[in-house]
Amino acid sequence: MKTTIKKTAANEVTLTCENDYYDIVTLKFNVPSNGGYVRDQNGCQVCKKLKNTGFTLESTPDDLLRLIRAEYRAMMAEKRKMKRN
Repeated sequence: MKTTIKKTAANEVTLTCENDYYDIVTLKFNVPSNGGYVRDQNGCQVCKKLKNTGFTLESTPDDLLRLIRAEYRAMMAEKRKMKRN
């Protein structure tokens, strides 16, 4: 399956991809309309590489799509690197 990351509302981005078990996973990320911490669909803060611990991501609604795409790429690069080792 091809990963899709798209803006689904003014302050929301949806990421759809396959996990390691080939299940289709949909994640939603949002920020307050005036900017702030990025949160997932459960209201939890999202950190670098889309993890739940570490440096908390901050964004504006206009930059959220770019940020989620960049963090997804960073997460996948880290996964590939770990698989090689």
